[in-house]
Amino acid sequence: MTDLTVSGSNADAYEARLDGAESPVSLAPGESTTVNLSLTPITVDRQFGTVTVETNDTRQPAVKIGVSNAETVYTVDYGSVDVEYINPTAGDEPTVDVDRGLRGQNATLTRTVSDVNTTTDYNLNYTFGDRPGAVGQTTALQEEKSNVTAVRYMNATTTASASAFNDSTFRMEVSKAVLAQQNATPENVTIYHETDTGYEALETLRLFETTQGHVYEVTTDSYSVFAVGTTTPPASDDGSDDGSDDGSDDGSDDGTSSGSSGGGGGVLPSATDGTDVEVPNISAELGVDANIANEHEATIVQNEATFPESFPQLTSVAFESDALEEDVQGTVNARIIEGEPTATGIPSGETITISHLSVPNETSDQMTIKYNVSTSRLNEIGAAPEELEVHQYADDGWQNLETTVAEEAGTTVAVTTETANATTSYIALSAPISEQTEDSDTNEPTEPTESRTDDGIPGFGPLSALIAVLAVTMFAKDRE
Repeated sequence: MTDLTVSGSNADAYEARLDGAESPVSLAPGESTTVNLSLTPITVDRQFGTVTVETNDTRQPAVKIGVSNAETVYTVDYGSVDVEYINPTAGDEPTVDVDRGLRGQNATLTRTVSDVNTTTDYNLNYTFGDRPGAVGQTTALQEEKSNVTAVRYMNATTTASASAFNDSTFRMEVSKAVLAQQNATPENVTIYHETDTGYEALETLRLFETTQGHVYEVTTDSYSVFAVGTTTPPASDDGSDDGSDDGSDDGSDDGTSSGSSGGGGGVLPSATDGTDVEVPNISAELGVDANIANEHEATIVQNEATFPESFPQLTSVAFESDALEEDVQGTVNARIIEGEPTATGIPSGETITISHLSVPNETSDQMTIKYNVSTSRLNEIGAAPEELEVHQYADDGWQNLETTVAEEAGTTVAVTTETANATTSYIALSAPISEQTEDSDTNEPTEPTESRTDDGIPGFGPLSALIAVLAVTMFAKDRE
């Protein structure tokens, strides 16, 4: 456990501290630690706060626990964002801060608050993607509104009954980079809500500017798919040609392209880019035990699609083909999968990452995939660089690909592999299970690499125990 903080509208009224220790605290499998939580009310009303527990578990780096002097508490889990209200008071609930930063995405959810007329526990869940298929939607915003480009989709669901759900207000931060790539101003952003009759624009209030983006707020009376859209500025034919036209226009320009060759941050290319990619809906293949934790669509420039440093492990996908000339651009869509997909399972060994790739049909017969892995991650799992293996799922099983250590530079190791191009495929990076892990059931002491519960879920035992301790402490305070 690396840090323990309290935030929220009444954060000054709360104090959270470890019992007899200071963070960071190392917890071995099965161990727990106690957090003492005290409340000194500043005003005579409900006092809300959020206790954030941060860890070095890359699969669950933070857990947030809502506390109050009323009965309502909440927890926040990440991957997708899942907010659970426990013992809610009918009506307005405390605002939940779910902000983790943009992390290379076009837009992200930063906070949410609900008005639900129920005293039964319920959840609010939010999943994200750069394309509608990533959130279970089949219709793209652009299909209904030709002058609007969707830069992020969000599927919001709740376990509360529709009759009890009054409304929900949430905030989203939109990246300045994507606005620049879309040639859009902050005033050009609108959040749309999918209804029975199609996408409808919500009253979108721009609240403030951050270092990396602009924050917007909307209120909705129901949950479904939402799209963050930017309005394309009208084409200008005022003769102000900047001279950049080299005469290579093939006549395919319909006026909808922003002229950017970008694609960074997940910006979708226009249909005139030449080799657009089709991204399938893989929800059924993932099943209930896996989800899309991250997604990015990278533009192919000079036969290579490069992913941002903030994107986990996957660095680039390069193609070998005479069909791709330097001035032809397509895209590669990559999804980072968290959990074990129902359709594929996981390869043998210690899985570092699983990704689903979608590439254009016209690209090539051969592609080279490059991954970066931190040396701290290798030390954590007890693996040497040359032991890393890349796998591709084919013929109803995971096939080992020839993996080469391309570079060892300080804190990272780069590995590459070549594989026959499939339009869509699952690719995994893994390492052999270390002897240290295999010997963990013996009496010999070993250095723990990951905190696990009995069912094998990383990092969840101590955090669950901590949540329980906080809940007990809070309820004890209520009785006082």
